[in-house]
Amino acid sequence: MQMHDHMKDMQKLMADIKQEKNPTKRHKMMKDHMQSMQKGMHMIGDGGKSSVNLTTRVGLLEERIKMMQTMMVQMMDYSAEAQDLAFENSITEGGSSRY
Repeated sequence: MQMHDHMKDMQKLMADIKQEKNPTKRHKMMKDHMQSMQKGMHMIGDGGKSSVNLTTRVGLLEERIKMMQTMMVQMMDYSAEAQDLAFENSITEGGSSRY
């Protein structure tokens, strides 16, 4: 299934991001990841327009919910990464406070 493959790719990318030590590369990888997540949101689409039986539809909806939960966690990780990068940049540029 296309969505399942997309989620596998996204999870691998997140693992690669977590292992990357270079902050600039990490930030670029996170930006690429966000763009990929946006594409994934379009893949989720509208589950209401289906002619399959109820049991199959419920299974598909459960899978979509799991995907959306994973995407939310990844978006929070991205946000935290962006804040950390901004903080690091503020330190190197003479900033004195995180907030």
